[in-house]
Amino acid sequence: MSAYALPFTIEVDSDLAQSIPEYLRHRFIDVGLLRHAAAIEDWVTVQRLARDIADSGAIHGFLGITEIGESIDQAAECADERAVACAIDELEAYLNNVSWREIPSE
Repeated sequence: MSAYALPFTIEVDSDLAQSIPEYLRHRFIDVGLLRHAAAIEDWVTVQRLARDIADSGAIHGFLGITEIGESIDQAAECADERAVACAIDELEAYLNNVSWREIPSE
C-alpha cells in the first residue's frame, strides 16, 4: 500500500499559493508521460522527467514529490521497470490524495 494512500494536507507559503493548482495539474500530466516513456523503455526520458519533478517539488513545498521524483530517477537509471512503475504509482497516489492550505509568508 502506498504511503500516500490516504488524504493528507501540506502547508504552502502564500507566495506560492496561486501557482499550486497549475503546478499539480502539470504533475498529473507528467504521470501520463512517465507511464508512456516507461512502457517503451525510454529511460532517458523517464530520468529527465523524474529529475524535473524532483527539482520542482521542494521549490513548491511538496517534499514528497521531490522524494518520489528521486526514486523514479534512481529506478530508471537501473532500467528497473517494476521499481519505476511502483514509483509512478506512488506519485499518482500522492497527487490524488494531497490537499494544501496556504500559510502566511514570513
